Amino acid sequence: MTLPCTKCDLRGKAVFRPLTDRELADVAHLKGSEVSLPAKCDIVPSERIGDAPCTLKAGWAFSYRSLPNGTRQILDFLLPGDTMGLQKALTGGTQHRVHSLTPVTVCVLNGMPLPAFLDGHPEMCSALNRKLLLEQRRADERLTALGRLTAPQRIGYLMLDIFDRLRRLGLGDGAWVHFPLQRQHIADALGLSGTHVNRSLIELRERELVSLGNNVLFIHDREALEGFCCYVPLEIRDCVLLL
Repeated sequence: MTLPCTKCDLRGKAVFRPLTDRELADVAHLKGSEVSLPAKCDIVPSERIGDAPCTLKAGWAFSYRSLPNGTRQILDFLLPGDTMGLQKALTGGTQHRVHSLTPVTVCVLNGMPLPAFLDGHPEMCSALNRKLLLEQRRADERLTALGRLTAPQRIGYLMLDIFDRLRRLGLGDGAWVHFPLQRQHIADALGLSGTHVNRSLIELRERELVSLGNNVLFIHDREALEGFCCYVPLEIRDCVLLL
């Protein structure tokens, strides 16, 4: 059963800019369908979705690129509210795919072309630009961490980044969050081997900074972990939720 946009739980999250009644009605006309997909399959593109822009409503996913040597680079982990297929819709092309890490529900845009819609909604366009600029800043920080931090620092940085994103969505309880990433996901996101990931997780646990098990991430000492990883939290708010 497809839930109307007006009743979507994501719209009440503080991180997203509230829509006016007109904006919400127009967004509802953009929505074509809700599609549920299992874990471990491509979301965009896929036979059921194609390459249409869509929003991750529930579950976890990741964007990635495959290299000619058979390896995979995970570009980012996607959480509820994140948009997929936006690059294709706005620029006409993309070089990455999106894969489901857990079972997911996706809201698919099947209305007018996105650029035409944004031309008629300048405030939503500004909010989308803000979101894209903040994502670029996150990407810059991740690239810095990838190039200049040690393996344990990189993993700690990734954990804090995802932890904060989940807490902004209200997904977590105090010092712990659901964390379904496996060691191979961490390795593919941070350019590490499985051995490096295992050793680094042991070091983080022995430092009494974090522990990871049974798909749960527990941060024992937030302040110490931030200092260890050179992590500075980003203020992210008023972003647009398209669908």
